Amino acid sequence: MNNKPAGAFPYNAVMRARKPQQNGVTLVELIFTIAIMAIILAMAIPNLRTMIVSSRLTSQTNTLIGALSMARSEAIKRNNLVIMARTGANWQDGWNIFVDLDADNAFDVNNEPEIQRYEAISSGFSIRPTGVFTNRAVYRPDGRITANGHFDTCSPAGDTDFRRVIIADTGRISVATPESLVDESYETACP
Repeated sequence: MNNKPAGAFPYNAVMRARKPQQNGVTLVELIFTIAIMAIILAMAIPNLRTMIVSSRLTSQTNTLIGALSMARSEAIKRNNLVIMARTGANWQDGWNIFVDLDADNAFDVNNEPEIQRYEAISSGFSIRPTGVFTNRAVYRPDGRITANGHFDTCSPAGDTDFRRVIIADTGRISVATPESLVDESYETACP
């Protein structure tokens, strides 16, 4: 009682004749894919590092701008001299903002209120002031600064990027990039 039509192949013979289905990749395909990924990563990693350094530099610059803006607004609000002064050997070591009640350009811990203290910036980055801001920036009660000048926030030496924070005598703050500065380079701004 065979219900199979005449001339049909037996089921087992058909199963043996089929090729097994491929479920993976060959070694050559795997090596080729890894090589292409390595080439793409080799091109992307330097750009990624540049982007990260640029982002950190922008963050450091924005911190400095925020501190200068706070000092200016506090001088206007309190109708008094407000000073932003470095707290270490260099600006990158940190700074504080205080009300200079006795107009001596120095912070008196017991007599003058400290508005804000800023810690050191990220390692490798630096802040280079013009001569007038070597130790402090002084805002008058009308929001004007005692002298105009600028700060350069500099990336680590190998990255050669910087931002210039310019302070006009009116107290207005603006930022310039190396591309917007004529005859200025990393070597002259961040020696």
